[in-house]
Amino acid sequence: MSRAPGGEFGMMSLQRKYFRALEDYCKTLQITFEEGLEVLRRKIEQNQDALTTGEWAVLRSVIRNPIPYYLCPLDDYSEKYLCAALKALPSAEEAKTTRSEFSVKNTQISIENLSIRASYRVPETRSTKIIMDAFGLKGDTVYADIVQNVSVKASNGNIIFVVGTSGSGKSVFLNALDPDKTIDGNLMVKRTGGLKHSAGWLRPLRNDVPIFEVLAEKFTPEKAFVSLSRVGLSEALAFIKPFWMLSRGQQYRAMIADLLLRDEEVWLLDEFCSDLDPITAKIVAHNLRKQIIATGRIAFIAAANHTHYLDALRPTKVLMLRSGDEPAWLSYKEYQNDFLDQVG
Repeated sequence: MSRAPGGEFGMMSLQRKYFRALEDYCKTLQITFEEGLEVLRRKIEQNQDALTTGEWAVLRSVIRNPIPYYLCPLDDYSEKYLCAALKALPSAEEAKTTRSEFSVKNTQISIENLSIRASYRVPETRSTKIIMDAFGLKGDTVYADIVQNVSVKASNGNIIFVVGTSGSGKSVFLNALDPDKTIDGNLMVKRTGGLKHSAGWLRPLRNDVPIFEVLAEKFTPEKAFVSLSRVGLSEALAFIKPFWMLSRGQQYRAMIADLLLRDEEVWLLDEFCSDLDPITAKIVAHNLRKQIIATGRIAFIAAANHTHYLDALRPTKVLMLRSGDEPAWLSYKEYQNDFLDQVG
């Protein structure tokens, strides 16, 4: 090694690292490499306590102490215990079924003429009377058509991207797709077709324990590692922080990781990636798309700002909600071209 420090003759890079450390030690003491090897040999033969603090700091990466092993045959009790444990293990086919990830069997959404109207009874106060008299307004109830005649058809692996300006009804539309969601009393929802799926939303994690522990207890440590990595949250320090200590972007990614591990058939994501930087948003969108397709879920994803990750998400269809106007359905390519035309 001393004749060919570059290791061109096939020595492993780890061995070259040991060589460099010992070479630096020899240069510090102004001795030859062979003399340094002899010093190191004598020190090791004595014991590690023979090394000074300085020598230990320099040579600790070189010294590898032998690992003791204790080998003995199994006694009768141990042998019987292991044999019984092997018999109790599931078969290879059962183990494969147990390890498989969640998969949606057959989910279809078919809704016709979904309309959502908001109504508000104007209170009779001095201020409201001034406005109504000044502008000639009549009546006691204000109506607003938030969503008008939207027909939705989606099946396994579909990603429906819902876009529109603020106030166009994106959030209300998502709420109307959740069979367990209680709609605000001021909203009137009309549709043809029922909702039989389970819906998953992003939700905050527990605040009193580290986020890794939250996910590991609910699922498994292995699944927690994989899920957090998929959303770009792989910093060791973030793993041991509780939810409240994370930044807004980290909190959002932790909630996405939790969603990936749950078993809802339909995902409803509002303000998607709004708290993430463009690069992280692209990573999350790409991995989310892979999971939706792999598990056969259906996802409805709403966002106002989305140009930086749209090509990574590549939705199946795009629903454009427009205030006071009929909605429009476009393919991903149609929407992309239409958007680029507007920008150009």
